[in-house]
Amino acid sequence: MQKIGSTQNTNPTLPLQTTSIHKQQQQQQQQQQLQQQQQQQQQQLQQQQLQHETLQRQHLHVQLQQLQQLQQLQQLQQQTLQQQTLLQQLQQMLQQALQKQQQVLQQVLQQMLQRKPQQQTQLLLLQLLLGVAAGSIKFAAAAAALLAAAAAAAPASCP
Repeated sequence: MQKIGSTQNTNPTLPLQTTSIHKQQQQQQQQQQLQQQQQQQQQQLQQQQLQHETLQRQHLHVQLQQLQQLQQLQQLQQQTLQQQTLLQQLQQMLQQALQKQQQVLQQVLQQMLQRKPQQQTQLLLLQLLLGVAAGSIKFAAAAAALLAAAAAAAPASCP
């Protein structure tokens, strides 16, 4: 006989079902947590890959800039070499022109020495002026010395 008002469990499998449901819920929660962790790890991995790719791009950009600067430097060096070559050529041309001018002036001087004292003096003065105008100090000094020697050797009666 059963007492009225007492609560007795007439279904003995009910606690087992409750425990089973509780375990399933725990397993689902653990699976959800694992999935969330995996998603976070994947996101972190993707962020790291993006950062790595960004760094690689930046590094490549810097390398490209360095290569461009190197090319510009090489171009500048080539231009400098070309300018130096042109400058050397100009110097050689100037030296040749000065040598020719000195030869012409020396010929004039030799011709002058064969003339009369008054003509010699005039030609020496002309040569002195030409030497100064040409910027040839050495040649102008030689002409001045010859002028002084001609003046000292000339008789006093010559004007």
